[in-house]
Amino acid sequence: MATRAGHAFKTVLVNVSAVAKALHRSLVYITKYFGFELSTSVEMNVTLNRYIIKGAYNQEKLQDLLDDFINKFVLCRYCGIPETELKKKLANQLNDPSSIQELKTEAERLKIVEKVPFYVAECLFTDQIVKEIESYEMLLYRLCTKTTKGQKSLLDGLEVIIGANQEIRKKLFNTKEISKILYKLYEKDIVTEDVFYQWHKQESKEFVDKIIATEVREYAKEFIEWLRTAEESSNEDNDKISNNL
Repeated sequence: MATRAGHAFKTVLVNVSAVAKALHRSLVYITKYFGFELSTSVEMNVTLNRYIIKGAYNQEKLQDLLDDFINKFVLCRYCGIPETELKKKLANQLNDPSSIQELKTEAERLKIVEKVPFYVAECLFTDQIVKEIESYEMLLYRLCTKTTKGQKSLLDGLEVIIGANQEIRKKLFNTKEISKILYKLYEKDIVTEDVFYQWHKQESKEFVDKIIATEVREYAKEFIEWLRTAEESSNEDNDKISNNL
């Protein structure tokens, strides 16, 4: 809302308190961002809950600035999920049925159920991914077991963590470590054979650079070949059993 004080126009940021609360971001932070982007000064009175920017700006301009702020400082740059209460829940190291159900309910409310495994990977995994899969086995299993898209989302998240973080990439970007990670997901029945094959076959530039996507799959090739061999051997054994019945 624009008002005039003397010879100068000022815009009062109406409802900015409610916006900041919904986004879990500081009022001061949002107001200063507006001032910076508009190259103007701001007035802030926390006691009176009054936040003003110098100059006259319409609602459309302010909404555009708020959308930019959300894209830059609220949404995850990889998956587009709000980094708010959902991230806090994940940071509390969820691994019990009631907490997992709470997470799933929140994801359903935000309509991001199939993206949550990606977000789990981004929030929880470090350079100790194999151990962390063990630690969060129940969480990962319950989020992924009934949705192939969720399983693919988890693999995409791991790809981002390993490919985008230089320190993690330095430690895990090799055939041995990638194979250990993928095998652990297979061993725990978190990701199925078909999803592994689909992920390995289809490179995507959506989350990581194409070069990194290609290298990750090259390092995963040994595991995929082992998986195919194991599946073929299992089928042969099943055929032998069937023939003897």
